[in-house]
Amino acid sequence: MDDAMLLDPDALRRLSEQLGDEAVLCRFLRRYRSLLAGRIARLEQALHEEDAEDWNDALLSLRTSSELAGARALAERTSDLAEDPAPCPSAPLRPVGDSRALRLTRLREEARATCAQLEDYLRQVEVGRGLRGSS
Repeated sequence: MDDAMLLDPDALRRLSEQLGDEAVLCRFLRRYRSLLAGRIARLEQALHEEDAEDWNDALLSLRTSSELAGARALAERTSDLAEDPAPCPSAPLRPVGDSRALRLTRLREEARATCAQLEDYLRQVEVGRGLRGSS
């Protein structure tokens, strides 16, 4: 996915308006960013352990938090993973030819790029807050 499409500016604007305070917005986005690696690690663990229930739960957690945080690309990639036919809990998550492990690698790479863009966004918000606070 194009780096320009990693974040959804409209979702970030809506979240800012809903929270009503840019400091709260920044704390929320920093918290999202700090939890992101753990959410992806949980997916990787569920894949490794062939735990379909935890896989689906981890996907839902990552997708909904990414949508809320304006991380459009991660939400879309997670939705793509969720569209795979969900195996029954006793079925392995890694059938022959399954590309989930590769797709998780791409998801992790995209998460790194998203975190970098979020950091840029946060700097812009904080600079803007500083300018408004000094007026």
